Amino acid sequence: MSRVLPAVEYGVMRSAFAGAAAGASDALDDGSLEHLSYIMGRGYNQVQTTYVRGLGLASCRSEVSYSGFDMGGGENSVIVLLSRLQPARTGALIVIEELELGLHAEAQIRLIEVLLRYCQHKRLQIVCTTHSEAILDALPRQSRLLIRKAGGEHEAIGNVSTRFAIHEMAGRAQPELIVYTEDRFAAVLVEEALAGPRRSRIEVRDVGSNVTLARQAVSHLRLSGELRALSVFDGDCTEAGVNGWIRDERAERNLEPDWLILPADGLSPERWVLRELGGADYVAELCRQLNCSRAAASAHIEAMRVQRDHHDSGYVLGQRAGLDPDTARRALIRSVARTHPGLEPLRSRISQLLDQ
Repeated sequence: MSRVLPAVEYGVMRSAFAGAAAGASDALDDGSLEHLSYIMGRGYNQVQTTYVRGLGLASCRSEVSYSGFDMGGGENSVIVLLSRLQPARTGALIVIEELELGLHAEAQIRLIEVLLRYCQHKRLQIVCTTHSEAILDALPRQSRLLIRKAGGEHEAIGNVSTRFAIHEMAGRAQPELIVYTEDRFAAVLVEEALAGPRRSRIEVRDVGSNVTLARQAVSHLRLSGELRALSVFDGDCTEAGVNGWIRDERAERNLEPDWLILPADGLSPERWVLRELGGADYVAELCRQLNCSRAAASAHIEAMRVQRDHHDSGYVLGQRAGLDPDTARRALIRSVARTHPGLEPLRSRISQLLDQ
């Protein structure tokens, strides 16, 4: 904190510079002054730091002259950083704690630009800690490393998105991708197909019919939303049909939404899940989800298959297993979706969008 608190906050500074003779001093060169002016958004003609009894006090000449006693902590912080970077030798390691302290968002972004130039021109390695969303956004993604506590140890996660890092620090999920589906059954299918770390980074919204889904896909781009979006159509749709709906919605605009069709061989998601439950592994998983015997699970599956409207599957299973329809629907879908290889294209596409 001593790096960013104004000098006037320290009694020892006031005492040291009250009447003591000036000691050694150093000044920012023209290149550093240019960097400081860019970061702070104002011109500087001269910046000099004077040292008395090991304590440094900056003084600036801009439109007016003033010392560290009259400058903000953020301004003083940048002057200190530049005064350390100026004499740094090629290949030096610079470590900075809480880089953003005392600086507003625009200055934080400009500071990162300047530090990146130092890294390139002097081949420096700069390691800094931050909790600032503005700084994370300004950094190249490959330079971000999230340190997360895992029990008694710490885990380092590289190449993270800004939203993922922020939601980890806040302890609250902040979706990085919106996935649109036709109905709630398909939405749960998407949720259950993903492992926890991926699922926590997306938000799934069911919006209606296939035509409505195409309209939403185009509307999302037209509104220029901050988040990426993926539209997931039911398996009974065709590529030609989806392309036609999107073409009708975008009219003359050059909008190309991301979309895919669930791999269901021309079946609706409900029919596809019931068909896949013919596999022994999926029946065994349904037994585990419902805590029932294989015979009971088989009877449940047969009862769902003979329904005229397969949208009633969750309701039928809930009635037979003594569960509410939503819980029964999720247990049914989870039995197939978590490990089914046919959903790998969905998992891969979501991973690609999250990692871009």
